[in-house]
Amino acid sequence: MSFRHAMLCLLLGWGLITAPGIRAQSLDDIEVAGAGGESRITVRFATQVRYQRHVVDNSSQSVQIFLQVTGASEDDGVFEDTRNSPPGHDLPGFEVRYLAPQGGVPARRLDVNFESPVELIRVGQAEDNRSIVLILKSETVPPETVPPSVAVANEPAAILAQAKSEMAAQRYDAAVASLNRILNLPPNDASQEAQELIGQVREALGGIDRARAEYQLYLKLYPEGPGAERVRARLAGLNLPEAQAVAGGRAPRPSQTLTWGSLSAFYYGGNSRIRTDNIIITPATNATTIDTQTLSQTDQSALVTNLDANVRLRGGDWDNRFVLRNIGTLSFLDQQANENRLTALYGDFRYQPQRIGARLGRQSSTSGSVLGRFDGASASWGVTEKWRIGAIAGVPAQDGLGNRPSFAALTVDGDTPIEGLGLGFFAVRQAVDGITDRLAVGTELRYFKDLTSVFGLVDYDIQFDQLNVASVQGSYQFGSGGVFNFLYDYRRTPTLQVSNALLADPTRTLADLLDSQSSTELQLQALGLTPVSKVALAGITYPVSDRWQLGAEFRLSSLTGTEGAGDIPPQPGTGNVYTTTLQAIGTGIFGDSGVITMTASQLSADAYDGRLFALNSRFRFGSRWTLEPAIRWYQQDNASGSSLTRLAPTLRALFQWREHFSLEGEIAYERSRSDAALVSERNNILFYYLGCRWDF
Repeated sequence: MSFRHAMLCLLLGWGLITAPGIRAQSLDDIEVAGAGGESRITVRFATQVRYQRHVVDNSSQSVQIFLQVTGASEDDGVFEDTRNSPPGHDLPGFEVRYLAPQGGVPARRLDVNFESPVELIRVGQAEDNRSIVLILKSETVPPETVPPSVAVANEPAAILAQAKSEMAAQRYDAAVASLNRILNLPPNDASQEAQELIGQVREALGGIDRARAEYQLYLKLYPEGPGAERVRARLAGLNLPEAQAVAGGRAPRPSQTLTWGSLSAFYYGGNSRIRTDNIIITPATNATTIDTQTLSQTDQSALVTNLDANVRLRGGDWDNRFVLRNIGTLSFLDQQANENRLTALYGDFRYQPQRIGARLGRQSSTSGSVLGRFDGASASWGVTEKWRIGAIAGVPAQDGLGNRPSFAALTVDGDTPIEGLGLGFFAVRQAVDGITDRLAVGTELRYFKDLTSVFGLVDYDIQFDQLNVASVQGSYQFGSGGVFNFLYDYRRTPTLQVSNALLADPTRTLADLLDSQSSTELQLQALGLTPVSKVALAGITYPVSDRWQLGAEFRLSSLTGTEGAGDIPPQPGTGNVYTTTLQAIGTGIFGDSGVITMTASQLSADAYDGRLFALNSRFRFGSRWTLEPAIRWYQQDNASGSSLTRLAPTLRALFQWREHFSLEGEIAYERSRSDAALVSERNNILFYYLGCRWDF
């Protein structure tokens, strides 16, 4: 057993036994695929997200993607979530880092940092509402396995001859790089054969899905001729079991084991000092005195660890993967308990000839039928090349109200004859204490073609006879680099289910409530305690020069009130909240890698008016240092006559110490002041973290 594999086994065991955890992770997975000289990086989230805009620094090594979470999110308290690139792709190594909003700025940020410059083709929403995709040209420089003296000329025919030699010598990685060089050139005499050969190389490497994509692209580009017949035969062979294909003369697919992941440890600390001035008026003398009280305390002291470990086993008919992710805290404060949050622990099994897949363990849902993480199983079967059926069953990973429910769901999804249009249908039943908690059907619509993407979701609860979710989001990317995006989202929050009636008394169970209430009364109580959230927004970002792009967004949101029940009094709704945001993003500022983002927002509601200004920046110095200074100012006037002002400067630093080892820290200071008629309060908060990360 290699040292790398031995260390991975130790980490898997250590993560299960000792890793302390606090919150769920926001990033779910990173996948790399592609065909035709292009590579696709798909960043999958554990919730629904909406792409807004992106910016590439002048060094072409870093991409900042701005997005918003549009579904239920578990990332409260998550400052950062990081994944490194999986092995076995035609790209420089890269790291994906998710940054949660800070200082009142609603947009999340996704940073994708590459080890060397890349050529991006498109960045935007992926083919669902839980993913962001980056499409870029595959790396065209082969690995350093060929001496400089054997350098190949740039003529496509010469590169093709070199690729064939590399295939004959079974140097498949080098062959992929050579063939990508041809496919990234304008169409030429070698393009057709290169497209056929790269499918064969992918197949030899065991990447059946990527081989299938390359063959399908070949047939789309060259549907007639002897080459098309050969490719159709190979494509059909991908659906044959390994033993049958080998008996027919095909070489056995090689077995391959890949391991990757990361381990990080950070210390989080925080202190606050609160000064309160109370104005006291003595009625008899009308004398005024000021009573001042000061409180200093340590708000946070914890060691946070994050483990992400992956093993992929490919060979023959199977492509299997095992994943462990754990995140959390070891608290040093008496009033804060230690926690452990296992966010992912599953095995993913794919039988490639019949397009059958199954995932067992703790996982995130990929369908609108199931919301959030769960412990259980999901399976799918590609009944045709375009249509799949699936089933999901399990229990929610998080404890909720009352006893933990169980659920089961059926799904059907696929592509329609209309190019770019896909549909999905689902039905789900959730039960607890022998009672149907949720019974719903729904549909998903997705349209992705060229620079346009639209995704829609409808979830209707049959038991309540109520609409649970109706959402549509989309974007259009202008050829000049601009982006227009929109969203309308109507949803019950939390998800409508009978167990929401327990909000009135969380210490009881549904079975307890049924002793004194009818099922109809329980449903009415749950409905009255489940508010409706509505959000409508539209935004546009457009480049105005080589260095600057400007953006504007208008957002209208509201949350309805709830009825009183038990010890819970009625809660008023928010009314309409209007938010107008302007943003300017500059690249190449104070150096090629410099990026500056300026944001100004105006909020207006029945209860308050607010103003926000934020300045965020990032600068890279050489290949080791990254600095991110920021400052945020927020001011709010309440209808009650009180006011709030907050100023928060922040500095984050990252040092790449070794190839697989980095140090990171952040310090943030917040000074706030709130004033009311007889009370004035001053808050000073210092927050910081420092730690290290190892990528393996």
